[in-house]
Amino acid sequence: MASKSNTVEEEEEELTLPTDEYEALISTTDVELLKRAWRNEKSAPEILRFESDLINRVTEQIQLMEETVEENSTDDADPLSLSLYQMDLDRTLFLLRSYLRVRIQKIEKYMFHIRKTEELWNRLSKEEKKFTRGKDYLLQFSFVPSKNLFSLQV
Repeated sequence: MASKSNTVEEEEEELTLPTDEYEALISTTDVELLKRAWRNEKSAPEILRFESDLINRVTEQIQLMEETVEENSTDDADPLSLSLYQMDLDRTLFLLRSYLRVRIQKIEKYMFHIRKTEELWNRLSKEEKKFTRGKDYLLQFSFVPSKNLFSLQV
């Protein structure tokens, strides 16, 4: 019987290896995941899938951090801990803004290619698609020759 329980324990150990990796992934904070998404987006030649769930969670965390900083700034809180909260907030805001900025730069640079390729188009968020359509609309009408330009005497 002891050999059967050892076999079961060995099988359980083998099964826990993937869950250890899963737990390691879960234990990473959203800021670390945002940093990873930011690095991936910066280094990838094409636009990657928009991380909507992650961005929503990070945005909520930023709001909570801002509230915490505001509450502690009015109280007689420790200035050191307050500055650490503020630094963490600033770092998170930088990562979020930079991630979104890199995506917008790619969209502006490769807008026509993204619009033509369904796979790339589906990687954009709703807001990014709206931005792309608006930018495309503006570009179409900014290059339309105006009647006033042709009526000018040279």
